[in-house]
Amino acid sequence: MFSSYSASITYVLDLSRRYRLQFSILGVFAGLIIILWGGWEWQTSALVEPRQEDSKVTVITPSNQIVVDVAGAVLYPGMYQVDSGTRVGEVIKRAGGFLDTADDWYVAKNLNLAKKLSDEAKVYVPFEIEPDKNPIANLESAEAAEGNNSTISINTASQTQLESLSGIGQKRAEAIVAGRPYQKLSDLVEKEVLTEGIFTQIEGELSL
Repeated sequence: MFSSYSASITYVLDLSRRYRLQFSILGVFAGLIIILWGGWEWQTSALVEPRQEDSKVTVITPSNQIVVDVAGAVLYPGMYQVDSGTRVGEVIKRAGGFLDTADDWYVAKNLNLAKKLSDEAKVYVPFEIEPDKNPIANLESAEAAEGNNSTISINTASQTQLESLSGIGQKRAEAIVAGRPYQKLSDLVEKEVLTEGIFTQIEGELSL
């Protein structure tokens, strides 16, 4: 029995020595397959699953809007949101345009409709000068003008004509011209162009 067991061991060892090279080659080949398979799996996962930080994309949209305040003699005064670089004339048009009571002279002389606006800008359109609301004062002025054709108009007279009045020199004549327009004769005193004493002295020689 012992001899039979010994013969079996000898046979196994002989087979091991005979196929050792084949087993070694097979083991190397299997190892290469495992390595290549693992590398392919890693590359596939890298392509399919992007990194987390790459997926976070922030899109910044620059704003070119500004806010301007439109006030005065326009149809719809208020604040308007417009494109940067919008011109004065365009924003006035958006506000409904000028009212009939807008001061046309001021608009033509001082308001640059082609000017580009910036953020927080204010556009003001002044009203024309309103007539005096005191009918008695207007009636007295009209009667005084009708009763004396030789009076001097404080709104239209030249500086030389004004200097011909009693107590009115060059400086006071210049002040009268600078204070125009006047709605009533007493505006000369109210605007501190003349003293009350001088005004009383020459009032009969004046007209609007």
